[in-house]
Amino acid sequence: MTRVFLAPTAGLLIVLAAMYLEGGQIASITQLTGIMIVLGGTFTVLLAAFPWQVVRKSFRIALGRAKMPLTEDLKQAVEVFRTLGNAAVLSGIAGFLIGAIHVMEHLERSLETGMLGLGVAVSIVSLLYGVLIKLFVATPMRDAAIARISVRS
Repeated sequence: MTRVFLAPTAGLLIVLAAMYLEGGQIASITQLTGIMIVLGGTFTVLLAAFPWQVVRKSFRIALGRAKMPLTEDLKQAVEVFRTLGNAAVLSGIAGFLIGAIHVMEHLERSLETGMLGLGVAVSIVSLLYGVLIKLFVATPMRDAAIARISVRS
């Protein structure tokens, strides 16, 4: 369980530190609209693909809270986290496209008010959220379930 949290947390901190070293600010990647689109889309797809009980059990398995899960449960958890990662990236792309449409709809006014950069930033941050969720959440949890299957083989 510790490995599932420690390595991704370290990776995320390294990404944030690199951003800071380049003069970026953490506030520049905190966009409520983007996170709503990505999390909403991701979990909607996840719950459309799997029953809630399967999703819940998969998280318990990945976090090491399920005692001796069956191999079938582990294989199902792998699929849940594969779907979670793919849905996060696709939701990030959807957020990017929604933001781009919004920018284009208001392009003339955005140029006049200097708000064009803000609209583009929301688009790009949505894409970033999707990638980070896949990289630092879904993939480590999927790999933890795969490792548990490998130990049994």
